[in-house]
Amino acid sequence: MLTRTVLAFSLLAWGLFMGIPPLSHAAQKNNSNGQTNAARQPLQVTIVVRDTAGASTGITPNVQLYGEAQDGTQYTGVPRNKGDQWTFIVPGPGMYTAEVNAPGYKTAQRIISITNETDNPQYDVTLEPDNQPSKAKGSSILAPKARAELDQGKHALSLKQFDEAKAHLEKALHLAPTSPEVNYYTGLLYYYLGNLSAAVDRLQKSISMDHGNGQALLALGEIYYTQKDYPRATNVLEQALTLEPDSWRAEAVLGSSYYKQADYERGREHAQKALTIGKDEASGTSFLLGKCLAALGRKPEAIAAFQAFLEQQPASDMTRTAQAMLKQLQSTP
Repeated sequence: MLTRTVLAFSLLAWGLFMGIPPLSHAAQKNNSNGQTNAARQPLQVTIVVRDTAGASTGITPNVQLYGEAQDGTQYTGVPRNKGDQWTFIVPGPGMYTAEVNAPGYKTAQRIISITNETDNPQYDVTLEPDNQPSKAKGSSILAPKARAELDQGKHALSLKQFDEAKAHLEKALHLAPTSPEVNYYTGLLYYYLGNLSAAVDRLQKSISMDHGNGQALLALGEIYYTQKDYPRATNVLEQALTLEPDSWRAEAVLGSSYYKQADYERGREHAQKALTIGKDEASGTSFLLGKCLAALGRKPEAIAAFQAFLEQQPASDMTRTAQAMLKQLQSTP
């Protein structure tokens, strides 16, 4: 597991999807049954990737489709991607295998039989979390020069001296492009500089090289939360908490993600966990707890949560909102 310095930073925002025009490579085998190319009708096939809860994984997977058409044509192709869907153009009906790989998940395969009976068939592939993440392909052991640049960059980043941090971290990245640690801290740097797409790209690379990089997963989950993509935020943060179970901040953001999806009971559970883990440091989470309890109809507990929040927090827009909600609860029978 990498040694990491925990840096406090606010929620991020990001969107990253890449469309690749369809490209297929098919080799025609000798056709002993007399079928002709004219009988071969290309078909569009869509693979939809989900996690075991039916939500997006939040991680861009590698999706492949390969197999053999009924006329003997061998097929492998590069898909066009949009969101959680990967679209292939296959040479015709036949037997194909969809294979999906994603960091932190087990490799999934699905054998599919494609016929002419359904136009533009769509198939779901479900990814299961890998509960025993493998070690990074990129090593955390760095050459002395790369380590020196990384350490100086981390120090400058902690002081918010971004120009100096950029100089050191980009040098470290040049020297050690496959280091998950270097990619992680470079991702944080790009966030502070406002280059969010670059930040997410580095975080994704860090995760792909080290499936156990909980800090990178936490940051990525917050990206989705700020983007208001709450299903993805919950998915990534749930995965992060298996690696960073003592992160009260992750519990708080996860609880808020569930609240935004009207899953108030799960929101309450995670808000309470955040308070239990973080204690005074997490006292602001009492506001979320109060909102979840109020939505669940647990009025006395909600009142107590709002009162606790107001006692510990300085005046702000949030405290004024909490005061209004508290007054409403107290005025209703």
